Amino acid sequence: MLQELDISHNGLQGVLPRSLANCTNLEILNLGPNFIEDAFPFWWENLPQLEVAVLRYNKFHGPIEQPRKRLAFTDLHIIDISHNDFTGTLPSKYFDSWDSMMMVNEDKAQSKYIAIYDYYSVTIMNKGYEMEYVKILTIFKVVDFSHNKFHGKIPISIGRLTAVSVLNFSGNGFTGLCGFPLSKECKTPMVAESPSLPSSSSHNYKCKLDGFGWEAMSMGYGCGAVFGLVIRSCIIRRKEEWLVRIFRVKMRHQKNRSNVVRHQYAPR
Repeated sequence: MLQELDISHNGLQGVLPRSLANCTNLEILNLGPNFIEDAFPFWWENLPQLEVAVLRYNKFHGPIEQPRKRLAFTDLHIIDISHNDFTGTLPSKYFDSWDSMMMVNEDKAQSKYIAIYDYYSVTIMNKGYEMEYVKILTIFKVVDFSHNKFHGKIPISIGRLTAVSVLNFSGNGFTGLCGFPLSKECKTPMVAESPSLPSSSSHNYKCKLDGFGWEAMSMGYGCGAVFGLVIRSCIIRRKEEWLVRIFRVKMRHQKNRSNVVRHQYAPR
């Protein structure tokens, strides 16, 4: 008949006893912070009444694999597994059965308190601050998977948890995290085009060109301009010398020819 088990803020070590799976009436399970070192407790799926599950600040590790039971965690309201060493990707099917987090039309007047006793409280990390909630209502839904080693994509099924009040996936290695409202812009796939001069309105031409910034481009253009001026001056100088040399030869040839003509037609 055990409904609430709170052994948080102790120095407990080792693994979780599997015998807790026999407590099928368990509604609240708070195990953190402690030093418990174990894999993800798959036996949670055998607790149909579980509403609050807190593992935060322990040494849990390994992946969270696909659920073994089709209807797992259907009554879950708060799950906090933050600040552990969980790895791998998030299985989409795990969130498909979280029915209580998908209910948006709950009658607030009929909402009961989760806590059996009025003094029960739970600490939730919300927007970087630890907040203590006392006498939690069933309409308050929290998912905190922050500060682990999850990677890959965030499952689309998360979007169906429309009743969630706090969703925290920070401090992981998820990918595809770009676009509004984030400051990081999403990269568009490159499209092969025919060679042409970049337009002045092209963002890539203004900011980047083959991975180089405008500073590098300016230095390159400056060096090229100086080199071009040097070559140009050398060519002009040599051209002038060539013209002078040719002009002198022609002048000399013209002078000799004039002398010959003058000599031929001179009166005898």
